Amino acid sequence: AYCASKAGLIGFTQALAEEVKAEGIVVTALCPTSVDTRLLKGSGLTPETTPEEVAEAIFFLARAPAAVAGTALDMFG
Repeated sequence: AYCASKAGLIGFTQALAEEVKAEGIVVTALCPTSVDTRLLKGSGLTPETTPEEVAEAIFFLARAPAAVAGTALDMFG
């Protein structure tokens, strides 16, 4: 179910990016792995990325050219 929902969100990102590109809107998806947060600490998972790295990726996408529209940026630590 998790994989199907993630694939659905990526598909939605691609469709929305195509729909709004004429208005100059760029839509992308950010797909971080396990982020070092309080919620993760109790899960038994090992953090692979930090909140600061996620923020840097968001900043990158905010400045990215329209050529990245509809893409999903995977973050692997």
